[in-house]
Amino acid sequence: MLAIKRNTLYLAFTLALIFMIYPTSKKKPTVLDWIWTSLGLAVGLYTFFFYEPRVIVGSDPTMVDFAFAALAIITIVEATRRSIGPVLPIISSIFLLYAYFGPYLPDAISHQGMNVKRILELMYLEDTGIYGQVLGVAATFIYVFILLGAYLREAGTAEFFNKFALAVSGRSVGGPAKVAVISSGIMGTISGSAVANVATTGTFTIPLMKKIGYRPYYAGAVEAAASTGGLIMPPIMGTAAFVMSEFLGLSYVKIMISAIIPALLYYFAVFVSVHYAAIKSGMKTLSSEEIPSLKETLMEGGHLFVPVIMLVFAMFFSGRSVVFSGGIGILYATMIIFSGRRKFIPVGTAAAVGILHHWIDVLLPATLFGVILSFEICLFEAAVQRHEGKITICWRKVLNAVLSNMVFIIGAVCVYASGKYSSHWLWPALGCAVGGYVISRSHDRFDRTMRMLVRVMDKGARGSLSVGIACAIVGFVVGVATTTSLGQMFAANIMALSHNILFFALVFTMLAAIITSMGLPATACYIVIVVVAAPALINMGVSELQAHMFVFYFGILSNITPPVALASYTAAGVSGGSPSKVAWTGLRLTLTGFIIPYMFVYSPQLLLQDVQFPSIIVTILTAFIGVFLLATSGESYLIIRMAIYERVLFFIAAFLTIFPGLKTDLIGIGCVALAGATHLMRARMKRTAPAV
Repeated sequence: MLAIKRNTLYLAFTLALIFMIYPTSKKKPTVLDWIWTSLGLAVGLYTFFFYEPRVIVGSDPTMVDFAFAALAIITIVEATRRSIGPVLPIISSIFLLYAYFGPYLPDAISHQGMNVKRILELMYLEDTGIYGQVLGVAATFIYVFILLGAYLREAGTAEFFNKFALAVSGRSVGGPAKVAVISSGIMGTISGSAVANVATTGTFTIPLMKKIGYRPYYAGAVEAAASTGGLIMPPIMGTAAFVMSEFLGLSYVKIMISAIIPALLYYFAVFVSVHYAAIKSGMKTLSSEEIPSLKETLMEGGHLFVPVIMLVFAMFFSGRSVVFSGGIGILYATMIIFSGRRKFIPVGTAAAVGILHHWIDVLLPATLFGVILSFEICLFEAAVQRHEGKITICWRKVLNAVLSNMVFIIGAVCVYASGKYSSHWLWPALGCAVGGYVISRSHDRFDRTMRMLVRVMDKGARGSLSVGIACAIVGFVVGVATTTSLGQMFAANIMALSHNILFFALVFTMLAAIITSMGLPATACYIVIVVVAAPALINMGVSELQAHMFVFYFGILSNITPPVALASYTAAGVSGGSPSKVAWTGLRLTLTGFIIPYMFVYSPQLLLQDVQFPSIIVTILTAFIGVFLLATSGESYLIIRMAIYERVLFFIAAFLTIFPGLKTDLIGIGCVALAGATHLMRARMKRTAPAV
């Protein structure tokens, strides 16, 4: 019951914000937008107030219920059209039509059908449609991590990660491209959006790549490929990973662990490609003046790793929930924003004490202590200044800070009393919060910090809208697919077309995901395809995790799959390269990403399933060898430029070593030995040949 109420409130405010942020007029919301906003609030709040009484009484739906259900469907379709585009509303509407016209369709996809009242009840008045588990994931896991990403970006993570990556790999050949791979990978796993990642880290990495000789289209392609990979890289990954966790009934930690090896394979391939592309083009390295010191970089910004480290610590070692762990990350980011120059004091203290959770349950108290300490630093730092070795105290600011503290402490006591005795204590707590804020506003540093936090919350709310409304409207798809025989029929058709051959079934599923992803966000694409296609793969012996992860990958890769490659087109705008060249080059760089899903379907050990030693070592090793061969053959370079037959042999060897089995591995090694021997001979002859 509480989950339904939470989902209804989330939907109500999501709809209202969408109609305000995406008005019909570009200047300001019109009367029509206000009407839509009112409808959005109404359809969410109606369920919030009347769902529980109707369930308790057990009464049949009334005409008012059906009217609000119809309004909800219309409002959600319009909000999705405004915020995402027309494709997802069209697909979802087709599913609703399928539910109604089931008896009139061909036998291959027909079903007994539903009348209009049953469809409205299913979509709005039960927890199988709009208010199903997908919207619940958006209202909890996804929103918390989108907000965490907004906090970390405001704290300066994009600049720090770029600087850190430059310090690590800037001195090597093609250093700026490797910087893009490292920084975009780290930032992408936090931001949850390939496009946003390109827009932030790309403004730094792309000009650096162009500076040392990378062509604009190649620089843009590298950034797009690296940014997209962040969505498959633990610990946070893309928003679809949270939906997968809910669908499979697995903890998010298990999803993260399973995704580690495939993500490393993806980034290894991109890294190898940019390395050999730089050597092939004879690019120079950056000058030492342009590369920051790694020690100084970590001293200045190492604290920005702490929120993510503590998030992982809370999930892996303290066994806390995903939402709790995300909240811990947000609190550490809040410490950083509040404490300013003295950020190491609260962040370091809270992290050090929090890790003692192995012996004492102090993770949350230590984190809250750090937040309070950072708040105190924010209030008192401006009052006590050190200038030329002398300390000056502004007593007015000290008095202001003391008064603020007294009011906030009284408010905290009222909050405690509300939980201990009566909820009526929340009213004086609210008054104390407002009073403390009014007193503190005259404090310049506090006022700037609060404005920054308001910006963070605004960005977090805006960033959640497209994902939230997509999760609401795909409830149409999930509701229809689970209450009809669509999933079973689709699975039967895939099995018939593939003649029960797994490889062909995988290809058909991949094509369906790629085509669907051309107009849908990655999360929506994953949900639509996994609902109808995953049963076919499962019927052929593929585990649920493998099937879901297979679809998940191709949903993510939609960001760089032409003709609709949003990450590539964003990178083209930053780099100044041709959008089509950026898209197709990005596709070539990420070719391994399209093969990795096949790898872990045939070798479940790559998802750390059915782990057996030492076979898992051999599987992982041959996978990395295959990816290396594929990347080098794609660039047609190793020691020198490859001959055509060498490139072909390396390409064949890559697939043979990737495909599991001793025979294929031995044949692949033979191809590598033959091609490698001729390549070494050609390289030696070229070095010893007299200069003309």
